[in-house]
Amino acid sequence: MAKQTGFNILHGFSGKLGGLVVLRRRGNKTIIAACPGRRRSPPSQGQIDHQYKFRLAIAYAQNAMKDPKRKARYEKLATGRKSAFNVAVAEYLRKSNEDEKKHHFTIAGLFKRM
Repeated sequence: MAKQTGFNILHGFSGKLGGLVVLRRRGNKTIIAACPGRRRSPPSQGQIDHQYKFRLAIAYAQNAMKDPKRKARYEKLATGRKSAFNVAVAEYLRKSNEDEKKHHFTIAGLFKRM
């Protein structure tokens, strides 16, 4: 991953360039990274479970950003380059991991049984 400081010729650009690199914007910085590759093998059950849990976390954060009180709380907790949305996702994932350890179940496994 490359970072440009000072005069940045790519300032304001984002997206894929020729299938080789991806330009990402974070705040006022442009980050250049290699394009993500395709998966070569099927995902493991643990990866599928985590993807499902992450989907739930994203839905939780989107809902939290619609509620002014919760959004203000997460904005207060967001420091540095973290956004309120990212703080909400992290909190959901942290709490779900604690619940799984405490009650000896997985969230993804719980929903598969329904």
